[in-house]
This record gives sequence, C-alpha cells and structure tokens, in this order.
Amino acid sequence: DSRHPWIYADPSSCSQRGFECYFQPWTSCPPPREGSFRVPGHPHLARDFWRTVPEEYAHKGLFWWRAVTVAFLFRVRSDVLEEIAIEEAKKSMDWGPGMIGLHVRRGDSCHTSI
Repeated sequence: DSRHPWIYADPSSCSQRGFECYFQPWTSCPPPREGSFRVPGHPHLARDFWRTVPEEYAHKGLFWWRAVTVAFLFRVRSDVLEEIAIEEAKKSMDWGPGMIGLHVRRGDSCHTSI
C-alpha cells in the first residue's frame, strides 16, 4: 500500500514497493475492505487460525501446521528466485541434503551504532 512503502523494494522494478515485490500473492481475490475480515460468530478467526490445527492435520502437530502456513505465506516469486540464483549458490558451497543455514548475530547494533 502506498501509505507504507516497503523501503527494500526498488520502485523502478516494483512500483507497489510492498510485500508483493518479492513474494507470491496469498490469494487471487481482491484486497479486503476495511473491517471485512470479520466472520459472524468468530470474532477471533485470524488469531484462532494460528493457534488451531485443522482436524485432518492434528496428528502432525501445531509446529508442523505453523511451518506449512509460513511456508505458504512466504513463497518467493519465481523472478526473484532466478535473480538470486540460490541453487547455483548452494552448488558452489557444496550444499547437500540435511544442511541448514543459520545467521548468528553478534552484538547489538541498535545500541552500538548510535
């Protein structure tokens, strides 16, 4: 939304300057109107969705449900994937199955860079 542009998006390649510059849309439906995310009888639908595993997936657990939900919400656009060439980078590092990447933050730049 133009009132809150995402500063990391380059306006020359993504005029919306938002989440959609990097991630696939969550839905093909039009954007909701103000207050339209309310369902009669379910005042806390969004909160409960995050806390409750659908019955058919309950055996997989809450962690699994949240991981799948986040994986869906943060699906990177194919043009972005092509640009960062992640598969080539993984090959150059001899990245194999079962490996994970982890960023370790050292220090607190909020206090040391002032």
